[in-house]
Amino acid sequence: MSYQAGLLVAHALLTAMMTGVIWFVQILHYPLMRRLGRDSFVEYEREHTRLAGLMIAPLMIAELATAGLVLLATLTTPLATGLIVNLGALVAIWALTFLVSVPLHRKLCDTFDQAVLRRLIQTNWWRTALWTVRTILLGWLTLRVFG
Repeated sequence: MSYQAGLLVAHALLTAMMTGVIWFVQILHYPLMRRLGRDSFVEYEREHTRLAGLMIAPLMIAELATAGLVLLATLTTPLATGLIVNLGALVAIWALTFLVSVPLHRKLCDTFDQAVLRRLIQTNWWRTALWTVRTILLGWLTLRVFG
């Protein structure tokens, strides 16, 4: 397996992992947060953000690093256009994460607010969709390399 193919596989696997995480969060985790009582919500949310950050941040950083590396390694190949689109979608995910999701989580760490939680769930669909599209795109690109 070439260096470029290995990077692509590593990146595709990291993206697939993040796609699984985001679907779990979107379908199960965030909606169940609505059932927490007001008294326990803030403590739960603070612990959730701390632990989720410990688990998710390294995956997101590794995903971003491999996206850049695989693009640089394949700039002169037919894969480049797809990998540029992939990186653009990943940048959009990071922007949504740090400009929308993180501020909403910070608000929820201070006080339970049903409207803020609803906005978090609604806006998280964009990240869910982008990660899903990226997984499909990277699967297709990987099949082009190995198929």
